[in-house]
Amino acid sequence: MKNLLKSGLLLATIGLTVFTSCRRDGDEIVPTSKTEIDHLLIQEVYYTGTYYTRINGEKEIPMSYEDDKYIKIYNPTSETVYLDNYALAVHVFNPSVRITLSEEFNFMKTHFGVATMVLFGGNGTQHPLPPGKSVLVAQKAVDHKVEKERELKEWEEDLKDYKRLDHLLDLSKANFQWATKDEDGNPIDKENVMKLLYSEGKWDGNEEIKDFNLNKSFVVALLKLGDKPENIKKIFQEEEQAGGGNASKYYKKVAYTISGHHHHEETVLTIPYDWVEDAVTVCPNSEFKWPLVTQKIDKGHKGVQEKALKGKVDKDAAGKALRRKHDGNKYVDDNNSTSDFEVVEASASLSKE
Repeated sequence: MKNLLKSGLLLATIGLTVFTSCRRDGDEIVPTSKTEIDHLLIQEVYYTGTYYTRINGEKEIPMSYEDDKYIKIYNPTSETVYLDNYALAVHVFNPSVRITLSEEFNFMKTHFGVATMVLFGGNGTQHPLPPGKSVLVAQKAVDHKVEKERELKEWEEDLKDYKRLDHLLDLSKANFQWATKDEDGNPIDKENVMKLLYSEGKWDGNEEIKDFNLNKSFVVALLKLGDKPENIKKIFQEEEQAGGGNASKYYKKVAYTISGHHHHEETVLTIPYDWVEDAVTVCPNSEFKWPLVTQKIDKGHKGVQEKALKGKVDKDAAGKALRRKHDGNKYVDDNNSTSDFEVVEASASLSKE
């Protein structure tokens, strides 16, 4: 969803190969099956989790399980890309909840509003992603079936009373993990744990900072940072202390209303769209209310369910993921989550195309 290089288009009159792009600041070029993509892609998003059942007498009670979420990132280019300067971020607003922003607060024409951001980290060449390969970023990089069985045994539960535990994914070989804290709020000390930089107005080092997460309705972006994380933090905090203003680079205090009369304020980390390598708008298909990014970033939306079920397990959506379509030659990237993605069974596999 950034720049596209169109190859194979020969100008007969001058014999030149023409390179075209999907520009942030100009007319959009419609890609074809021969279009070469020069940036990383969000290949797959698994965000709903699944369920297992507990036998209680003659009944099987469904129990939701949402700890085995993941994101796959794919390198469609011909060059090795290093993830060290990349980040994942979720948008501060919800595409299923319409709000009203006055013009002075409407940063979304030029910037991505970050609720939470996690960094891949590294020294610059520590995390290579070769051409045609993917990385798996898990909420928790464990074998979830094994972990759940261990937990049930600790509770002195009889495993014979439980079914569908085999539907919990084995993510033990995930390349990265975005959860930085355990259930008790203690830091997780693992080599592949990403760095939680920012979340809902709080920065790394704050014990109350909330982990990155995917809910039922969100926009997730893959960012290639154009500034050092420490600079982003420093400038944001300086601007926050100064009270912000239209000239602020990263800090924004946003006032808005919901349903016309519920007034809210939100502290937002704003990131320029030039840093957005790819983004996916995810929500139940019938519940989309408004776009959170410009059409050059994403002009669609997609979900694994038509409507979210509140208060009960959605068996139809359980175990389903959004996967980027493949046209037989390459992965589709039309900057449109509606047409770019399809619903598939979630899998921890990282097979090439």
